[in-house]
Amino acid sequence: MKKINIAFVNIMDCYSGGEKVLERIVNNIDREKFHPIVVSRNTDFLNSIEVGHEQLIVINRSFQLGLSRSPMILFKLIANFFQAFLICFKLSMLHKVKVVHSNSLISNVYFSLFSRMFGMKFIGYSHEVRYGLAYKVLHRYLSLTSSKIITVSEAVRKSWIHNGADEKKVITIYNGL
Repeated sequence: MKKINIAFVNIMDCYSGGEKVLERIVNNIDREKFHPIVVSRNTDFLNSIEVGHEQLIVINRSFQLGLSRSPMILFKLIANFFQAFLICFKLSMLHKVKVVHSNSLISNVYFSLFSRMFGMKFIGYSHEVRYGLAYKVLHRYLSLTSSKIITVSEAVRKSWIHNGADEKKVITIYNGL
């Protein structure tokens, strides 16, 4: 049986709860069925996962935008989208990835559109209850560009649906304790 190449995207600057969940997924995935490829910033997360060097794409760019109101933020945003485009191109063309899994809202925003554009399924992961106009726009955009959105609780799922996400695409899988 041919293995399915699956990419796990982690662009966060820290090693916290979301990265712990992703660590458990990557380290415990069925290696008979899946070939994991990890895309990550160079953080402590990389030391916690069990993949070979050929299965790792290290990115040095910080995708975090911060709260700056500077006009330079627009250039950083465009550069981030361009970097995500290049990574998705590489995942699709070189690594023959079929599924991209992202564990944060930020990476969901950057990688969902380009994953789908290159013919890969995109699974976004959501940890937080979010409301407000900005999240309505983001959740609707991600509902359009994602194959599935996994939420960690029913409250998070309801916030996505409240914000306009397609109810059929949003599922709850509780974090293990």
